[in-house]
Amino acid sequence: MTDFFARLFEGRSSNSQTPAVFAGGYGAAAGLAMLCLLLIAPPLLAQVDDETRVLISFELPYQESRGRYREPFVAIWLETAEGKPRSSIKVLYNRARWLPDLSDWWEVLGFKATHRLDAMSGATRGPGSFVVEWDGLDSADRELEAGDWLLAIEVARQHGGRESLRVPIQLHMGEFSAEANGSGEELGRVKVLVLENDGTESP
Repeated sequence: MTDFFARLFEGRSSNSQTPAVFAGGYGAAAGLAMLCLLLIAPPLLAQVDDETRVLISFELPYQESRGRYREPFVAIWLETAEGKPRSSIKVLYNRARWLPDLSDWWEVLGFKATHRLDAMSGATRGPGSFVVEWDGLDSADRELEAGDWLLAIEVARQHGGRESLRVPIQLHMGEFSAEANGSGEELGRVKVLVLENDGTESP
């Protein structure tokens, strides 16, 4: 940040001799104006600088099935480190009437989230590897506290099995990655990658 303001007042870019936007005798004044803007508008700048992206990848193994193969329903949600449910993240389904089959999720969050499902839902998927991107906010778009959490994922398939798994993660504590393996029947490997941009590094 110190180097940033130094470049503003000097009116030159950091990697060349080409004058920056504030060159031509207005560098100091423009730099001072920018400093004032930074001081009076911290919420806006914090919103831009503190960006969280969470990539959740999971595998749905193929299972032999009598009759037509039914694509599984999938629910992903967040729990506290003590296992208390906090917020739904993603639900993949095709008919709402079968959502209670995701019993772990339904009993703690699903039954009261039906009016918000459109914002977090997606179509069911066949066997394969898939990635869900999450912005690190709860279902009401509120920022979550920094610290340890559990990411829970549950898979349920009509005329098939049901399986759930939890992966410990950290939010707002720097970059983080973790993975866990399911049984290989309804759920395979689950990986979580947390990317944090706190504004301390140049792009």
